[in-house]
Amino acid sequence: MTPIRTTPVHITMVTGGPFPALGGAEIQALRLAKALKESGYQIEIMCLNAAGAQKRNEFVDSIPVHRVGVFTFSTPGGKHRLGSLSSFPAVFTTMLRRKPRPHLIHLHLLTRATLAAALAGRFMGIPVIAKLGNSGRRFDFRQIRETYFEGALLAYLFKQSISAFIAPSSAVSADLLNEGIKVKDIVSIPNGVDLEYFSREAAAPSEAPPGFTFVYTGTLKKKKNLHILIEAFAKAQADAGGRLNLIIVGDGPERRTLETLAAEHHLTGRITFAGGHQDVRPWLSLADAFVLPSEAEGLPNALMEAMAFSLPAIATGVGGSLELIDPARSSFASPPGRFYEARHGILVTPGDIQGLAGALTKMAENAERNRVLGESARRHIEENYTLTNIAKKYEELYQSLI
Repeated sequence: MTPIRTTPVHITMVTGGPFPALGGAEIQALRLAKALKESGYQIEIMCLNAAGAQKRNEFVDSIPVHRVGVFTFSTPGGKHRLGSLSSFPAVFTTMLRRKPRPHLIHLHLLTRATLAAALAGRFMGIPVIAKLGNSGRRFDFRQIRETYFEGALLAYLFKQSISAFIAPSSAVSADLLNEGIKVKDIVSIPNGVDLEYFSREAAAPSEAPPGFTFVYTGTLKKKKNLHILIEAFAKAQADAGGRLNLIIVGDGPERRTLETLAAEHHLTGRITFAGGHQDVRPWLSLADAFVLPSEAEGLPNALMEAMAFSLPAIATGVGGSLELIDPARSSFASPPGRFYEARHGILVTPGDIQGLAGALTKMAENAERNRVLGESARRHIEENYTLTNIAKKYEELYQSLI
């Protein structure tokens, strides 16, 4: 579908933090913005600019980005509480002053900053949609209640201001229903993957290290359970006779702790901390398998990219990870120390070190089984998660609201 107007439809996307960033929400926002621009939409991204660290206005991959300046003040816990508070009036007034006004505001995640944009949109009579990012323990509404002292008020105001909530997975849809959001206000649209970009043919060949190599890509935050992965890897390494490798691609607040843990297990020669990279394809090309041990997920870009890359995957049976690995299941539970071989990969229970260790060992044993899983994973992404088709779903939603 193309915009049914003589002038381009103007969409303002709003993220709750700096941009660009290596987080899943920011990555997906940029991919969608580029796809929509190719369809004739006028897209801009509004984000935060802490302490003027970045240019106020610039183009990122041909998409105009406007950064709203906020004050920052680090507390002993390391959280920019003052910056978060100051983002509300800054975003609200900036949105009201923007010319020309957008036809629709598209929020990515629920934060004080995105709420400010939502309320400004409601004040101006502009439809606002919000894409959520997580389910379960990390469900967006649960997170804002636990993170902000006025979280209950924020949750109420979001519900009053949003025309449609975007659920990237069935788990997020279920959480929204439990939150009291009406069925008519929930739209299921998954994340999308550029299949030409994420393919072995498109990646530069790399020389893999000797042995069997697992890779993780993503942020280094507590919710990703990477300490569990390192503990499990240590057990699997002993069972496999020391022939396993683990590459952790990404950065975040847990990096130093994780590096220390790897050293305590005498694994510094087998676990590589590669740092953050916009292009993870060279690292995927080094790997024999992918692993994602998160305690909660919405619909993880990292897992989708690995599957598009034809890598067999191990993931926890939570949120969208479960939906990607075993679409027929609506829930997952496994006895402690066990794992489950599913249609497109292997599932484990979050936090189960022994179960994850067993899954790592199992995957390192059978090259033919891994090939079949990888091919099945690629087909699943091709049939359900192409970026082109996902962009069309958003176009249909936009046109229904403006």
